[in-house]
Amino acid sequence: FTASTWVTALASGPNGDMWFGGAGIGIGGQPETVFGKATTAGAFSAVYEYGSHGLATSAVYASDGNMWFGLDAGSVVRVTPAGVLTAFQIGSSEIGDIIVGPDNNLWMTEPQQNTIWKVALDGTATTYPLPGGSSIPYEIATGADGRLWFTAFGSNEIGALDPGSGTFTMFPGANNPSGIAAGTDGNVYFVDNGNITAVATDGTMTPCATGMQGTDVVLGADGNLWISNFDNDSISKHVNCGNITTTQLPTGSEPRSMSLAADGRVWFVTSNEFLKVGAIATDMTVATYPVDVSTTTPTQLVETPDGALWTTGFSAFRTV
Repeated sequence: FTASTWVTALASGPNGDMWFGGAGIGIGGQPETVFGKATTAGAFSAVYEYGSHGLATSAVYASDGNMWFGLDAGSVVRVTPAGVLTAFQIGSSEIGDIIVGPDNNLWMTEPQQNTIWKVALDGTATTYPLPGGSSIPYEIATGADGRLWFTAFGSNEIGALDPGSGTFTMFPGANNPSGIAAGTDGNVYFVDNGNITAVATDGTMTPCATGMQGTDVVLGADGNLWISNFDNDSISKHVNCGNITTTQLPTGSEPRSMSLAADGRVWFVTSNEFLKVGAIATDMTVATYPVDVSTTTPTQLVETPDGALWTTGFSAFRTV
């Protein structure tokens, strides 16, 4: 990355590298989407530019061996390991979270349009509008029951979508839900107004941790849940329901999106003046890596099975 770079997501990608994508103003004042890679030691370098397709917001490594990025203009971009990029216009507004579902299709949220999309690996898209009109689906995860569970920020619900029938089941009782992840006990766990709540497959919700400022949650290699606490500048390990161990980060770190990497560590992104990505081991040891020497703000990351990390981001200059 060059100076004045804003990183918005990280995801683990091919060849053990970290990959990013983003958008900004390039040469001639034209907006452009940028994707690139870095080593797991944190040495960043941009490698691809792809015209005016918007700001990349999320990323996932799919079963076709390619990276897929959601963009804020309602499109997704497929990036092959060789750097061949193909855009597919899916919706009309920002793509939120994106995952690979149990059917190997891509599933993603479009919060502003109150819908969830299924996208086949050839780019064919199917929309599943949520009931009610104002649910605002946010993050999404595959549950142990094979359904796609998601947080509905607008209606304060947790939803479950059957990928086979397309049937939604909505469970009230959440409070400003955001991140969500499947646990090893068959429950799904979500960030509930900063706290952690478990939801069973029948919709029963059980508060597990209060007094937190959680933003995202991910299942770690140790079988525990890991939570980024944005306002508290900390990372927490959640063992069972309510057993919390927390590691404090420097003031202003503001950790956000998290992802499990092949090295067993949970990677996370920071913001504000620290402008780093970090990795926390199961013993709570933290390592951080500067994304850029100037003004980079990472916001999300995802990993792939081979251990590389991919990220999306925003650059105010053309990167080569």
